[in-house]
Amino acid sequence: MKVLGLQIIDRFCRAHTRARSSADHWIENAKQADWGSLVDIRRTFRNCDKVGSCYVFNLGGNNFRLIAKINFTSSILVVQELLTHSDYDSDKWKAGCE
Repeated sequence: MKVLGLQIIDRFCRAHTRARSSADHWIENAKQADWGSLVDIRRTFRNCDKVGSCYVFNLGGNNFRLIAKINFTSSILVVQELLTHSDYDSDKWKAGCE
């Protein structure tokens, strides 16, 4: 996949240093992936869920959530947000996934 929005991950990890290792692992796997569906994603990240038009990945032992949109046809993944679990629970991010 071509991964866009890496600056969102970098900005988040500067503020939340505990997220860096799991974010780097996610980036490496996503860039190497050839996903065509949620089923394919779950072969790599078994806890990924689809919410509206977004895909939600659990990072860092369920401490962080990465929200992304994916165009499987063009193999482009766009990171929308990386959130702490508590920010994720506020559901404000869902507006961008309708």
